[in-house]
Amino acid sequence: AGNQIHNPVGPSNVLRKPIATLPEQAAKASPTDPTFAGGSLDTIRQEFYNRYGGEEDAKAILAKGIHVYGQDSINYTAKRMVQAVVQKRPFVLAFAGYSVTVGRGNFFHQSFPFVVERVLGKAFQQTFGIPLTVRNGAIGGIPSFPYGWCMEHFLGSDADVISWDYSMNEGKGASV
Repeated sequence: AGNQIHNPVGPSNVLRKPIATLPEQAAKASPTDPTFAGGSLDTIRQEFYNRYGGEEDAKAILAKGIHVYGQDSINYTAKRMVQAVVQKRPFVLAFAGYSVTVGRGNFFHQSFPFVVERVLGKAFQQTFGIPLTVRNGAIGGIPSFPYGWCMEHFLGSDADVISWDYSMNEGKGASV
């Protein structure tokens, strides 16, 4: 069991091998398993904690800002990652939203989507052998309706994950 690692996410008797870049191994992996990205996740997680005030504050930010629509959503994203590896194509993250996502007050390359790209890009390349492509299609002052009807034109039809930040201007259910 020299190269096996205990999985603290599952039952205490579950052991998993570290995930390599092989598609068949990645297909069987759980993205909630800390060994999923071959140890890169710990480095990314620590960088996130350092950037956002320590572990407790960073976890509070994540709890408020990330919404997942059930375990199927997480599994679907993991499957899209595996498909990108098998097809030897970039994994595409597309971002939409308002001026905060656009990065107003910063240089475009300093906007949140491109910070995500800098943080995750190297890990994607090293772990999966594919590039991470990020698109920032956000437009300041444009509401989700009718903007949401035109997502393909702003974000592309090949996005693996879409992030839409509408919280600043469309609170209390005003968004479509």
